[in-house]
Amino acid sequence: MGKDDYDIKPISSFINKAYKRLNIDKQINKLKVEEAFIEIVGKAISKHISDIYFNNDTLYLKIYSSVISQEMQYCKQKLITGVNERMGLNILKDIKVKVL
Repeated sequence: MGKDDYDIKPISSFINKAYKRLNIDKQINKLKVEEAFIEIVGKAISKHISDIYFNNDTLYLKIYSSVISQEMQYCKQKLITGVNERMGLNILKDIKVKVL
């Protein structure tokens, strides 16, 4: 048997398949979306966010400041595009903001 007789695949392909079978990929994407959003808005804004949750293509935010909430609404599409670009996927479709 020569080297050409084997179908050699990178280990990452097996890990990705396992993630999908165990639905871990959804949990990982959830965390990555939340992290990407926090990185995009920065520390100054993120300190006003009390809760962040990604579910079904929507990022839900609970924010302490109505001013920041309005800014988020104004920049919503830009934020969505930024998160999707960081993810390399078109995973985020909407952002819902609730002021506390």
